[in-house]
Order: sequence, then C-alpha cells, then structure tokens
Amino acid sequence: MVLSPATLSSLAKLKAALQDEKQAAKFEHLVAALIGRLVGVGVAVAKTGFQHGGDAGTGGRQGRHLRIECKKYADTTALSDRELLGEIDQALANDPAMEAWVLAATRDVPEQLEDMLAQKALSVGLPIVIVDWKRDGVTALAALCASAPDLVELLFSAEAASHAAALQPVVGDAIEHLRRDFNAWTLGFESLRTLSHGQLQEVWTSPRASAAALNQNVAGGATCKLIARPSVSAALEAWWSGPAASDAPATVLGADGVGKTWATLAWLVERANAQPIVLLIASSAIAKDLASISVTSVKRFLAARLYEVPAGFATLSIGYDAWSICLSDPLTRVRF
Repeated sequence: MVLSPATLSSLAKLKAALQDEKQAAKFEHLVAALIGRLVGVGVAVAKTGFQHGGDAGTGGRQGRHLRIECKKYADTTALSDRELLGEIDQALANDPAMEAWVLAATRDVPEQLEDMLAQKALSVGLPIVIVDWKRDGVTALAALCASAPDLVELLFSAEAASHAAALQPVVGDAIEHLRRDFNAWTLGFESLRTLSHGQLQEVWTSPRASAAALNQNVAGGATCKLIARPSVSAALEAWWSGPAASDAPATVLGADGVGKTWATLAWLVERANAQPIVLLIASSAIAKDLASISVTSVKRFLAARLYEVPAGFATLSIGYDAWSICLSDPLTRVRF
C-alpha cells in the first residue's frame, strides 16, 4: 500500500513522540494496556528491579501467559541480543507455562537479532512476538497505538494520541494481523509446524529415524527404488481438498507389505507446504497408550504426542498395521 504524505508525517511524528518521552515507564504502561485491550486480558506492569524477564505480563489471567519486554530506544541505541536472550530464559524459569514472550520497541529490531530470537524460539519451544518500528510502511507498534488512541492519550500524551488517531484509516489490516498474532490458538503454531515438518523429512530420509518413529523402514527419500503410487496420491489429494475441509479423517487400507505407510508419507512430503502440523505415530503406540476410544482419551493421547514436539494442533498421520481408528464420519478410505 502506498502511504500518503499525511500518513507518513503522522507516522514520523508518532515515532518521535514515543522516543522523545523521557519516562520509559510511560511506554511500559502504554504497551501493557494496548496489548491487554487487544487480547481482552488485563496486563500488569512489573515493579522496578528484577522483573522475571519482562516489564509486564498477564500473570495467568484467563489462562493467558504472556510476558512483555519494552524498549523505549532511539534509533541510535542498539538492542542487546545477549540481554534479550537472557531475559527470555528468566521469563521461562519464572513461568514454564508461558505461551509467548513479546518484545515491543520504539525502533526497528535488526534482521540479525530477529534471526537470533527466531532460533531461540525454536530451541526452547516458545513463540516470540516482535512489535517494533520498521523503517517502511505501517509498523506493528504504530498499528498497536492506532488501535486505541484513547489509551495513548490517557497513559502517554495527547500529542501521540492525535498522531495515532490520524493513522486509523490505514491500519485496519495491520491491527487484524496483530490480533491474530496474539490469539492463543495461533501462538507457536508456525514454530511447531516447522519442527513437525522437520521430523517428517527426517523420517522420510533416514532409515534409523524411520525405525525409531514408526518401528519400520519407510524412508522412501533414502532409496532410489521407490515405486510411485499415483492412485493413492490422487485419492488422498481428493480427500484433502474435499472431505478434510469438514474435519473428516482418512484411512489407508491394504494387505501387509503393500506400501501403505510409504505411499502416505510420500504424499505428505510432496504436499508438505499445504499441511498444518503433522504427527507421525506408530500404530503400536496407539495400542499401548490409547486404552479406550473417547473424546477425553483421544485428547490426552494427542496432547502427549504434541508435548513431544512440543505443543499445538495437528493433522494426525498414523502408520497402520492390521487395524485402524475411525475418529468420526464420514470417513474417506483409500484402498490398495
């Protein structure tokens, strides 16, 4: 979107107002209130001193566990990667159930630091949300301020509030994007999806990983003797683009040794970009850990498997031996 000169001027003036205010505490209270309104949960600002890895947090209100670190910095003041990474560790130590750690800054977060934070997020299984001021376009922090100019005026200044209000006609999409970023069900989805797809690739390309995960060698990517199953792929594709949209499961049926799991994995790997989180679960694990078929037992079983990834929502892919599980109807059956 091409921004008008008036919009660019309002952005520049809002940024200057946020950076020029001498009291960092004002920015902390403002960000806490804005995020709190966005997610519909009260956010408390920590006292000065040791703050457990953040300036504010939800404290578990309504089941939400967010920790927010605020940096009211000028463009010339560098963000310390070591300090921020240490604060993430402190926050996790204080609240192992933390669902996301948020960095709000009045300057841009450099690409190198964003990469470090992304790697940290993957290594500890913690989503990290960055609300900063990029150099181009409608920034995340500007959209956050424009989402509630009344709070900006109450907690920061009338000047900043007037600039935030002037941005409201152009920040609708950015605010919706922020709201999705903070939704409980979306936090961590992409990082968990990336991890699960990495496991899928490992099982597909490593006989050892395949045997460990599914008790059989289905590493089709590690052999040149793979036989394509176009009819199976076509049937799975028809299911995915049709009944799957209504949460209808699919099962692959056939005699022992005909390549059911190989064909299913081949399709998953080929269509990985279109898949959500993927769990690969051996049928022996189901026989051992899923004592009964009920909503509660299935949820507990999936929760345990997700904890190993570590957590999220998933598409369930199971290597079947002589039996299968039907979770709901209608059920798509793919036969060899």
